[in-house]
Amino acid sequence: MNVVLTGQSFVLNQFREFYRELVSLKRQAMQGRLEELVPLDNTGKVVEQANPIWIRVVAKMQDLARQAGHQGSPCTAESYKEAQYVMAAMADETFLHVDWSGREWWRGNLVETKFFQSHIAGERIFQRIGKMLENRESVCVELAALYLLSLSLGFQGKFRGEVDQGAIARMRRELFHVIAHRYPDFLQGSTPMFPESYAHTLDQSALMKLPDPRKWLWGVGACLAGYVLVAHVLWTYLTEDVTTLVNSILSLG
Repeated sequence: MNVVLTGQSFVLNQFREFYRELVSLKRQAMQGRLEELVPLDNTGKVVEQANPIWIRVVAKMQDLARQAGHQGSPCTAESYKEAQYVMAAMADETFLHVDWSGREWWRGNLVETKFFQSHIAGERIFQRIGKMLENRESVCVELAALYLLSLSLGFQGKFRGEVDQGAIARMRRELFHVIAHRYPDFLQGSTPMFPESYAHTLDQSALMKLPDPRKWLWGVGACLAGYVLVAHVLWTYLTEDVTTLVNSILSLG
Protein backbone atom coordinates (compact mmCIF):
# COMPACT_ATOMS: atom_id res chain seq x y z
CA MET A 1 0.00 0.00 0.00
CA ASN A 2 1.27 3.47 -0.90
CA VAL A 3 1.70 5.20 2.49
CA VAL A 4 1.97 8.55 0.74
CA LEU A 5 -1.44 8.29 -0.92
CA THR A 6 -3.04 6.99 2.27
CA GLY A 7 -1.60 9.79 4.38
CA GLN A 8 0.29 7.36 6.65
CA SER A 9 3.84 8.45 5.82
CA PHE A 10 5.83 9.05 9.00
CA VAL A 11 8.42 11.13 7.16
CA LEU A 12 5.85 13.42 5.54
CA ASN A 13 3.95 13.84 8.79
CA GLN A 14 7.20 14.86 10.48
CA PHE A 15 7.95 17.28 7.68
CA ARG A 16 4.50 18.86 7.96
CA GLU A 17 4.96 19.27 11.71
CA PHE A 18 8.28 21.02 11.14
CA TYR A 19 6.78 23.29 8.50
CA ARG A 20 3.96 24.35 10.83
CA GLU A 21 6.60 25.36 13.38
CA LEU A 22 8.51 27.20 10.66
CA VAL A 23 5.44 29.21 9.65
CA SER A 24 4.78 30.16 13.28
CA LEU A 25 8.39 31.29 13.80
CA LYS A 26 8.38 33.24 10.54
CA ARG A 27 5.28 35.13 11.68
CA GLN A 28 6.93 36.01 14.99
CA ALA A 29 10.12 37.12 13.24
CA MET A 30 8.22 39.45 10.92
CA GLN A 31 6.29 40.89 13.86
CA GLY A 32 9.48 41.43 15.86
CA ARG A 33 8.30 39.25 18.76
CA LEU A 34 11.71 37.71 19.41
CA GLU A 35 11.62 38.42 23.13
CA GLU A 36 9.10 35.58 23.47
CA LEU A 37 11.67 33.14 22.07
CA VAL A 38 14.84 34.15 23.93
CA PRO A 39 16.60 30.86 24.85
CA LEU A 40 17.69 30.15 28.42
CA ASP A 41 20.44 27.91 29.73
CA ASN A 42 20.05 25.31 32.49
CA THR A 43 20.24 27.99 35.18
CA GLY A 44 17.53 30.11 33.61
CA LYS A 45 19.92 32.76 32.29
CA VAL A 46 19.64 34.18 28.79
CA VAL A 47 21.97 32.52 26.30
CA GLU A 48 24.06 35.29 24.79
CA GLN A 49 24.98 35.57 21.11
CA ALA A 50 22.24 33.15 20.09
CA ASN A 51 19.42 33.83 17.67
CA PRO A 52 16.22 32.65 19.40
CA ILE A 53 14.49 31.54 16.22
CA TRP A 54 17.58 29.63 15.05
CA ILE A 55 17.65 27.89 18.44
CA ARG A 56 13.99 26.91 18.08
CA VAL A 57 14.49 25.56 14.56
CA VAL A 58 17.50 23.47 15.59
CA ALA A 59 15.70 22.17 18.68
CA LYS A 60 12.67 21.18 16.61
CA MET A 61 14.81 19.27 14.13
CA GLN A 62 16.63 17.46 16.94
CA ASP A 63 13.34 16.55 18.61
CA LEU A 64 11.92 15.15 15.37
CA ALA A 65 15.15 13.20 14.80
CA ARG A 66 14.76 11.51 18.19
CA GLN A 67 11.22 10.49 17.27
CA ALA A 68 12.43 9.13 13.94
CA GLY A 69 14.92 6.84 15.70
CA HIS A 70 12.10 4.38 16.37
CA GLN A 71 11.35 3.88 12.68
CA GLY A 72 13.16 0.86 11.24
CA SER A 73 12.21 0.95 7.56
CA PRO A 74 15.24 1.41 5.24
CA CYS A 75 13.18 3.63 2.98
CA THR A 76 12.02 5.65 5.98
CA ALA A 77 15.60 6.04 7.22
CA GLU A 78 16.76 7.25 3.81
CA SER A 79 13.78 9.56 3.46
CA TYR A 80 14.14 11.00 6.93
CA LYS A 81 17.80 11.85 6.44
CA GLU A 82 16.84 13.69 3.28
CA ALA A 83 13.83 15.21 5.03
CA GLN A 84 16.19 16.76 7.57
CA TYR A 85 18.26 18.19 4.75
CA VAL A 86 15.17 19.70 3.12
CA MET A 87 13.99 21.03 6.49
CA ALA A 88 17.31 22.78 6.98
CA ALA A 89 17.22 24.17 3.44
CA MET A 90 13.68 25.50 3.83
CA ALA A 91 14.48 27.08 7.19
CA ASP A 92 17.55 28.82 5.76
CA GLU A 93 15.72 30.00 2.64
CA THR A 94 12.80 31.27 4.73
CA PHE A 95 14.80 33.34 7.19
CA LEU A 96 17.32 34.59 4.63
CA HIS A 97 14.56 36.10 2.49
CA VAL A 98 12.33 37.61 5.17
CA ASP A 99 12.83 41.18 6.32
CA TRP A 100 13.62 40.77 10.00
CA SER A 101 16.33 41.70 12.49
CA GLY A 102 18.16 38.37 12.49
CA ARG A 103 18.64 37.91 8.76
CA GLU A 104 22.31 38.90 8.59
CA TRP A 105 23.14 36.82 11.66
CA TRP A 106 21.46 33.84 10.02
CA ARG A 107 23.55 34.26 6.88
CA GLY A 108 26.65 33.26 8.84
CA ASN A 109 24.92 30.52 10.84
CA LEU A 110 23.02 28.34 8.39
CA VAL A 111 21.01 25.45 9.77
CA GLU A 112 22.34 23.40 6.86
CA THR A 113 25.89 24.05 8.06
CA LYS A 114 24.94 23.13 11.63
CA PHE A 115 23.65 19.67 10.66
CA PHE A 116 25.41 18.86 7.37
CA GLN A 117 28.54 21.06 7.28
CA SER A 118 27.59 22.41 3.85
CA HIS A 119 25.84 25.38 2.29
CA ILE A 120 24.80 24.20 -1.17
CA ALA A 121 21.24 23.00 -0.59
CA GLY A 122 19.87 25.33 -3.25
CA GLU A 123 21.83 23.40 -5.87
CA ARG A 124 21.97 19.93 -4.32
CA ILE A 125 18.23 19.42 -3.82
CA PHE A 126 17.52 20.04 -7.50
CA GLN A 127 20.40 17.77 -8.48
CA ARG A 128 18.89 14.98 -6.39
CA ILE A 129 15.46 15.55 -7.90
CA GLY A 130 17.01 15.37 -11.38
CA LYS A 131 18.73 12.06 -10.60
CA MET A 132 15.52 10.66 -9.17
CA LEU A 133 13.57 11.52 -12.30
CA GLU A 134 16.26 9.94 -14.48
CA ASN A 135 16.15 6.65 -12.57
CA ARG A 136 12.54 6.04 -11.56
CA GLU A 137 12.78 2.28 -11.21
CA SER A 138 14.23 2.32 -7.68
CA VAL A 139 12.63 5.50 -6.39
CA CYS A 140 11.45 5.71 -2.78
CA VAL A 141 7.96 7.17 -3.07
CA GLU A 142 8.23 8.90 0.30
CA LEU A 143 11.30 10.73 -0.93
CA ALA A 144 9.55 11.82 -4.13
CA ALA A 145 6.61 13.07 -2.09
CA LEU A 146 9.01 14.95 0.20
CA TYR A 147 10.50 16.82 -2.76
CA LEU A 148 7.06 17.50 -4.23
CA LEU A 149 5.82 18.89 -0.93
CA SER A 150 8.84 21.16 -0.49
CA LEU A 151 8.51 22.58 -4.00
CA SER A 152 4.77 23.06 -3.55
CA LEU A 153 5.40 24.95 -0.30
CA GLY A 154 7.60 27.42 -2.13
CA PHE A 155 11.18 26.18 -2.00
CA GLN A 156 13.07 27.71 -4.94
CA GLY A 157 16.75 27.25 -4.10
CA LYS A 158 19.00 28.23 -7.00
CA PHE A 159 15.99 29.51 -8.95
CA ARG A 160 15.04 32.16 -6.38
CA GLY A 161 15.08 35.60 -7.94
CA GLU A 162 15.41 34.16 -11.44
CA VAL A 163 13.04 33.12 -14.22
CA ASP A 164 13.06 29.33 -14.03
CA GLN A 165 11.40 28.86 -17.44
CA GLY A 166 8.86 26.54 -15.83
CA ALA A 167 11.53 24.17 -14.46
CA ILE A 168 10.02 23.91 -10.98
CA ALA A 169 6.52 23.35 -12.37
CA ARG A 170 7.82 20.54 -14.59
CA MET A 171 9.58 18.92 -11.64
CA ARG A 172 6.39 19.02 -9.58
CA ARG A 173 4.50 17.41 -12.44
CA GLU A 174 7.05 14.63 -12.89
CA LEU A 175 7.29 13.98 -9.15
CA PHE A 176 3.52 13.64 -9.02
CA HIS A 177 3.77 11.04 -11.78
CA VAL A 178 6.39 9.12 -9.79
CA ILE A 179 4.06 9.00 -6.79
CA ALA A 180 0.67 8.40 -8.42
CA HIS A 181 1.76 6.80 -11.73
CA ARG A 182 -0.25 9.37 -13.62
CA TYR A 183 -0.04 13.05 -14.36
CA PRO A 184 -2.22 15.49 -12.41
CA ASP A 185 -5.41 15.83 -14.47
CA PHE A 186 -6.44 19.15 -12.94
CA LEU A 187 -3.48 20.83 -14.65
CA GLN A 188 -4.80 19.80 -18.06
CA GLY A 189 -8.01 21.79 -17.84
CA SER A 190 -9.97 18.92 -19.43
CA THR A 191 -10.92 17.05 -16.27
CA PRO A 192 -13.00 18.68 -13.52
CA MET A 193 -11.29 18.86 -10.13
CA PHE A 194 -14.49 17.69 -8.41
CA PRO A 195 -16.28 15.33 -10.86
CA GLU A 196 -18.94 14.50 -8.25
CA SER A 197 -20.45 17.94 -8.78
CA TYR A 198 -21.34 16.93 -12.36
CA ALA A 199 -23.11 13.69 -11.38
CA HIS A 200 -26.64 15.09 -11.62
CA THR A 201 -26.35 17.54 -14.49
CA LEU A 202 -28.10 17.01 -17.83
CA ASP A 203 -25.73 16.30 -20.67
CA GLN A 204 -28.48 16.48 -23.33
CA SER A 205 -31.82 18.18 -23.26
CA ALA A 206 -34.56 19.12 -25.71
CA LEU A 207 -34.85 22.73 -26.70
CA MET A 208 -37.38 24.32 -24.36
CA LYS A 209 -39.04 27.69 -24.83
CA LEU A 210 -40.65 29.90 -22.28
CA PRO A 211 -44.47 29.63 -22.20
CA ASP A 212 -46.40 32.15 -24.32
CA PRO A 213 -47.24 35.06 -21.99
CA ARG A 214 -50.37 35.92 -24.02
CA LYS A 215 -52.19 32.94 -22.52
CA TRP A 216 -51.56 34.26 -19.05
CA LEU A 217 -52.58 37.78 -20.04
CA TRP A 218 -55.90 36.54 -21.49
CA GLY A 219 -56.55 34.51 -18.37
CA VAL A 220 -55.84 37.44 -16.04
CA GLY A 221 -58.02 39.71 -18.21
CA ALA A 222 -60.93 37.25 -18.11
CA CYS A 223 -60.68 36.98 -14.33
CA LEU A 224 -60.73 40.75 -13.93
CA ALA A 225 -63.72 41.11 -16.26
CA GLY A 226 -65.62 38.41 -14.38
CA TYR A 227 -64.80 40.06 -11.06
CA VAL A 228 -66.08 43.47 -12.28
CA LEU A 229 -69.29 41.93 -13.64
CA VAL A 230 -70.04 40.01 -10.43
CA ALA A 231 -69.26 43.06 -8.32
CA HIS A 232 -71.62 45.20 -10.40
CA VAL A 233 -74.49 42.69 -10.10
CA LEU A 234 -74.00 42.38 -6.33
CA TRP A 235 -73.84 46.14 -5.91
CA THR A 236 -77.08 46.62 -7.87
CA TYR A 237 -78.87 43.93 -5.90
CA LEU A 238 -77.71 45.08 -2.49
CA THR A 239 -78.47 48.76 -3.07
CA GLU A 240 -81.82 48.33 -4.83
CA ASP A 241 -83.91 49.20 -1.72
CA VAL A 242 -81.72 52.15 -0.92
CA THR A 243 -81.99 53.43 -4.46
CA THR A 244 -85.81 53.13 -4.37
CA LEU A 245 -86.00 55.01 -1.05
CA VAL A 246 -83.72 57.77 -2.30
CA ASN A 247 -85.82 58.20 -5.43
CA SER A 248 -89.01 58.42 -3.33
CA ILE A 249 -87.53 61.14 -1.14
CA LEU A 250 -86.36 63.07 -4.15
CA SER A 251 -89.83 62.89 -5.72
CA LEU A 252 -91.40 64.51 -2.60
CA GLY A 253 -89.15 67.49 -2.87
